[in-house]
Formats: sequence, structure tokens, C-alpha cells
Amino acid sequence: MAEFFTTPMAALTQESAFSDRPVSLAAAVLTDGNRLIVIVVAVVAVAALIVAQLLVRQVLAAGEGTERMKEIAAAV
Repeated sequence: MAEFFTTPMAALTQESAFSDRPVSLAAAVLTDGNRLIVIVVAVVAVAALIVAQLLVRQVLAAGEGTERMKEIAAAV
């Protein structure tokens, strides 16, 4: 991660083949610290999807309720 802060921003640019303006690659740099953050976020996202699937199954497996609850649901 230290190399990101020591690399001059000018070194992170390149000439574009389609334009006269240089293209900045500073946003494309993925350091080890950033890579770890991306991996953690991906793992948390997958875990959230698994929990959501479990909750959906639980809700769909539950009964519709008592007769009074069914009457109220039909009225709504």
C-alpha cells in the first residue's frame, strides 16, 4: 500500500490511442489493502444473499395463520 502513496500521479497516466488527452489510470490501481476490502465486501454480500434465501424459505414455509388472520388478509 505504501507504493501507492509514493508513486507520482503522473506515472499513473498513459496516452490514449483514440484521443489527444492522456488517460488517468489512478482509479484503476488496486492495492493489497483495497483488494482485501473488496474481498471482505464480496464475502459479506454472499453471506447476506444466503441469509436472505434462508429467510425466504422460512417465510414461505410458514402457515397462513388463523382463520381471523386470513379474513383480515383477504380484506386488505
